[in-house]
Amino acid sequence: MYSCTVRIRRYGKVRFAIIYDNPDKHGEPVYVFTRMLFWDIHKILSVRLHRWDIESFHEQIKQFLGAEGSQLQTEQGVRKHLTLVFVMNSLLKSIELSAPIGELPMDWPKDVQPTFGHRCRRIVLEVFHDLIQTIHHWIETGEKTATDVFKTLFRRLLYA
Repeated sequence: MYSCTVRIRRYGKVRFAIIYDNPDKHGEPVYVFTRMLFWDIHKILSVRLHRWDIESFHEQIKQFLGAEGSQLQTEQGVRKHLTLVFVMNSLLKSIELSAPIGELPMDWPKDVQPTFGHRCRRIVLEVFHDLIQTIHHWIETGEKTATDVFKTLFRRLLYA
């Protein structure tokens, strides 16, 4: 490993590191740049080792939480959006996939690591369960007819 501070016209001063995957320095090195000028080579390496964790998290926030479609042009806007994304990530991770939905038991295999997609589908199932329960209640109590329910659900499509 080797590290020094260099100036790159476009980025200004940056910390530059060359990392080999063996002590003999054979093979292709990995070149790393950071704006954290005070980081030593060990800190750069430890952050670099977390790269794939960070990459997959970044992919998830873009794919599932809407960061890709955002046109954020101010630092404050980016901060607010990322705060929202991190809160949503925490909420999604806190969902218990084996909890029953209504009276329907949900058996989640212990050896399967849930993905963002699993957690989002769980939310969709809960929303539809609640919607169906509400519609059932309306019709059973005579509060609304099937036509009333249809109009309520599709009002914008019917009268667009």
